[in-house]
Amino acid sequence: MNTIILAGGKGKRLKPITIKIPKPMVLVKDKPILWYILKQLKFYGINKINLAIGYKSSYIIDYFKNNFLENNINFFDDGDVDIIERIKSVIKEKPNEDVLILYGDTISDVRIDELFLFSNNNKKHSILTVWPLKTNFGIVELNEKQEITHFKEKPQLDKYINIGYFILRKKLFKYLDMHNTYADFLIFCGKNNLLKAFIHKGEHFTVNNVVELQLAEKNISKIKIF
Repeated sequence: MNTIILAGGKGKRLKPITIKIPKPMVLVKDKPILWYILKQLKFYGINKINLAIGYKSSYIIDYFKNNFLENNINFFDDGDVDIIERIKSVIKEKPNEDVLILYGDTISDVRIDELFLFSNNNKKHSILTVWPLKTNFGIVELNEKQEITHFKEKPQLDKYINIGYFILRKKLFKYLDMHNTYADFLIFCGKNNLLKAFIHKGEHFTVNNVVELQLAEKNISKIKIF
């Protein structure tokens, strides 16, 4: 399956770290975020990868001159554009293959073999991996009289977030040109019942800001495949 890692973002919320380096090259325990993503893919036998780069792309290209030399890595540099343009740029070369799309700022232990199995069993849909939303705040429950009835300390909520690992069916490629942003494309797919959720219940770290970076560094050892 064609595989894309979206690695072109600026990482504005990680400044000043990302003033000099692109977000996917931010270090977690002395290894770039991309290192963890490539290691996970390699664990599941995926070694041919398309890197959709943009911001400070030369830094990423230089890194792969000395790392992951056993992999077949293609670079697609479309500059400062929306994610949807990066995806379209890659799939033009293989328009007849479904594609696995990963975020370049996410470290996870998603079972990609189980994701593929789920995908094979749900061929009518594209598959989006989701993760239970957790809050860093204590939740207070009230009754109709506004009396406090219960406290929950940093609970897992009954909502889910998009963590990527998106298997996009080739039959949906035609809809990409109808939208200017990836967010709008996903909303369209959701409204038209084109997506099915693969629920990940393991570890997940999205590195959007310094607090999340610290959380990832503290807990990265929980992901055993590295």
